[in-house]
Amino acid sequence: MRLRIIEHCLTVVGLFIALPAEAVTYTTIDPVGSVGTYIYGMNSKTVIAGSYFDSAGAVHGFVRDAGGQITSFDPKQSVSTWCSAINDKGEIAGWFLDSANVQHGFLRLTGGRIATFDVPGSTGTFANALNDDGMITDASSDSNGFVRTPDGTISTFDPTGARGTLKHQFKKLDHGIIFAAQT
Repeated sequence: MRLRIIEHCLTVVGLFIALPAEAVTYTTIDPVGSVGTYIYGMNSKTVIAGSYFDSAGAVHGFVRDAGGQITSFDPKQSVSTWCSAINDKGEIAGWFLDSANVQHGFLRLTGGRIATFDVPGSTGTFANALNDDGMITDASSDSNGFVRTPDGTISTFDPTGARGTLKHQFKKLDHGIIFAAQT
């Protein structure tokens, strides 16, 4: 059995080696004033969301449209903005630090308006996942999982027996299902 698996692997590798090479195009994404750029998401329309450091060490959010235009943004009171996810509408979820070093979640709508939010009773909020309906999820600094619905309602949860909850890196929250890892 092991030999057959190896034979199939070699066959597949051989097929890839025999295919003609395709030209690859690289695009530099460099917001004005950046000294370090991080891309955290791209939607199906090739709109990109990310964050960048400026020469003073401040972190800003940005969105790059399909035509290549880059728009920088920061929620009010932000000293450090981290974009985590973008949906197919072009809405961006993320989190930011204020001058007291407290984390807050945000949702940047397509037109540029930014809504900020905090998990009730928490000392910090992270927002790392967003679906096309505008639902956001992740965890608070108190290790509670949360879901924020498009109307701004926030519900918290923790799996039984978990010491902490982390929701991260998923594209959709389809059918009300949230995938969470417990620690």
